[in-house]
Amino acid sequence: MSTHERSRIAGICLLIGSAYLCAADVSAQLVINEVCSANNAVLEAPDGDYPDWVELHNAGSSPIQLHDYYLSDKPSQPGMWRLPMEVLEPDAYIVLFSGNSVGRFPFGIDRQGERILLSDLALQPMQVLDVPELGLDHSFGGDANGAGTHFFAIPTPGAANTTMAYPGYAPKPELDRAPGYYTGIVTVSASASSGAVHWTFDGREPDPGSPLASSPVEFTGPTVLLARTFQDQWLPSEVVSATYLIGVYHDLPVVSLSVDPDSMFHEDLGLYMPGPNADPAIPHYGANYWSERSLPAYFEFFEPDGTRGFMQQVDVKMHGGLGSRNKPQRPLRLTAKGKYGTPSFTRSACTTTWTSMNLRSALPPCTSMARTGG
Repeated sequence: MSTHERSRIAGICLLIGSAYLCAADVSAQLVINEVCSANNAVLEAPDGDYPDWVELHNAGSSPIQLHDYYLSDKPSQPGMWRLPMEVLEPDAYIVLFSGNSVGRFPFGIDRQGERILLSDLALQPMQVLDVPELGLDHSFGGDANGAGTHFFAIPTPGAANTTMAYPGYAPKPELDRAPGYYTGIVTVSASASSGAVHWTFDGREPDPGSPLASSPVEFTGPTVLLARTFQDQWLPSEVVSATYLIGVYHDLPVVSLSVDPDSMFHEDLGLYMPGPNADPAIPHYGANYWSERSLPAYFEFFEPDGTRGFMQQVDVKMHGGLGSRNKPQRPLRLTAKGKYGTPSFTRSACTTTWTSMNLRSALPPCTSMARTGG
């Protein structure tokens, strides 16, 4: 937002938490009540997708014609999208989805945070809401008592925000040793400015029951470390992932993929496994590895010199056809998603970005898959 735009809005608005309520419409009834910019499984749209959504609330005592208002994520273009021709009754809620279909607003909400505006027919802002960075399936909005804006681990689309409200996230943990190639014993410590850091080394996301990072840990072989901060009355921090390639060396780029071991390798449930319903006859239709479902994973890419090119959370699913899915080392497809905060892959050695990549084995077809931990 430019200085001029901010001044124009600030001149007619009151700042309450992260929301501007505009003086030109002090008695305005329609408000942005809740926003979700990382909708993974909270609310399914009619087409089966899980897009970003905005919830509006008629906080007044009279019906409102929604078509008299606009929604935008650009202060310089307040009339970007006109609301549908629909009447919202007093104390009623409506959820609007992002997308290209009729009845949807034509912009996404950046998971890393951005400003959205609700304006009247004259394109004067009625409410300006600064949506902060949100964790997966979390939301942000006003609480049911009207006491400012908060974060919610349990969103309530279509209803008042009555679930536990949080002021924000615990601080992200910091590691004292960068990921990459090492020889010998590697010692790593984790810390945070407040709260308690918990970590895991088997691909599972840390929770309050995971080992406490109260003292340094020693690694003697390749290890993936996941760390997260927990603090009373705050939402957990984002997960930090770091792979230590100890005692190994490759002259090609290396990919590290950290995924919950049960979701991938459990004998009955694991996506990579045959499972209990595989047809005995080749190509073993019904096997888990024929499923099209995706799993969340932490993906790290290392250049040949050991420098970590990038790290991001991705969706991983099985890939390939009749031949490749039935080999011991099956191909995987990784997809970058906006819901994880990074909608594409970017490598410093490349001039382009891309949204998906395939991991395929170049080993002989009878080579067994080797894995450790997660």
